[in-house]
Order: sequence, then structure tokens, then C-alpha cells
Amino acid sequence: MQPEVEEMKQLSLSGDGRFQIREVILSGNGQPWVFARSVLPQALCDMDLANLGRRPLGQIIFNDERFVRQPFQLLKIDAGDPFQTHIHVDPRFQLWGRRSVFQFNRLQLMVAEIFLPRCPAYRQLNGE
Repeated sequence: MQPEVEEMKQLSLSGDGRFQIREVILSGNGQPWVFARSVLPQALCDMDLANLGRRPLGQIIFNDERFVRQPFQLLKIDAGDPFQTHIHVDPRFQLWGRRSVFQFNRLQLMVAEIFLPRCPAYRQLNGE
């Protein structure tokens, strides 16, 4: 799997140009709350993230001062966007999310989080 064109625009090309894509669903109270997509340079996967396995990526990047987060970017996915089919979400919902690039030495990785319809972040919007 390759990074999307928009993702590549956000990342400066570093390393050998090969990437790994990691997609996971984060749940709370037995409900899917967040779809997370990470774009990781292969060089970083071969070095510091070689033994990541099933551990949360955030456990590493938020606890290691070598990973420096750039400012958040707000994401809006309109109802009916084909991306919703990819993540198995009812296409009637408009979704919101955020992404940020992390600098690690001369390498960059990107983490995007899309808040799914059952996420508590939408409660106020839904009148709950």
C-alpha cells in the first residue's frame, strides 16, 4: 500500500521513499470511535519501530522526545465521500479528524485520526 497523493504532499521525501501504512480502529466502550492511519517510512520501521507489533504507535511516539509533532491539521470528510466505504462507515455522516506530521531525525511520519460516528466527540453535535 502506498501513501495517498495528499499524504505525500505533507511529508518531505526522506529515507529511501518506501513506506508502510498502518490502519487500525480504536474502540471505547465496545464501540469503534477512531479510525487511525499512519504513514511510516520504511527506514524508521527497520530501526526504531522494528518490534512494534501490535503495540499502539502512540505509546512510542508520545513517550519518546525524539519524535517532534508538527501542528495539527483539521480534516473534514463530507457525507458520501468514497473514503467512507473504505472504513465501512455509513456514507450519510460527515466525519471530522486531525492529522499531524512527526519529525524523527531526518525522517517524517504522519498520523491521521478520523473520529467515527459513535465517537463521544460527536455527542454535542447529535444533541446528546
